Amino acid sequence: MPEFVGAVDQGTTSTRFMIFDHAGREVARHQLEHEQILPKAGWVEHDPVEIWERASSVLTSVLNRAKLTENIDRSVMMVTALSPVIGYDKAAAISYYAIDHNLTLKQAALANGVSEELYDQVVNPLALTRGGSADLPSGPAG
Repeated sequence: MPEFVGAVDQGTTSTRFMIFDHAGREVARHQLEHEQILPKAGWVEHDPVEIWERASSVLTSVLNRAKLTENIDRSVMMVTALSPVIGYDKAAAISYYAIDHNLTLKQAALANGVSEELYDQVVNPLALTRGGSADLPSGPAG
């Protein structure tokens, strides 16, 4: 069974593509407007080539973004942000657990006693693209 379902919404003013999970939650979306051709009062026409190009573009954009997000969520390399906070051994155990159980790193961390608050504070993919080290929260890790 597929993990997601996608839907194209071709409207009068734009083309939109959305991806939903099995619970009906929106996972990703992209929308592009297209030109309105008004040849006379009350008439609206569209360039079919532009519509095709917009549809292709929104699908590609959403699928790339969804795949990128999935890859980041499943990347065990993100565990390097947790290591200075919870220790190397526990971080390594979490990465192996994620791989062995086909989980995202966050799911594995939560299953292994890391609080969601701590995980969200420490594991920030954008922050990991910059220099420096993880900000350590005050108090005991976990």
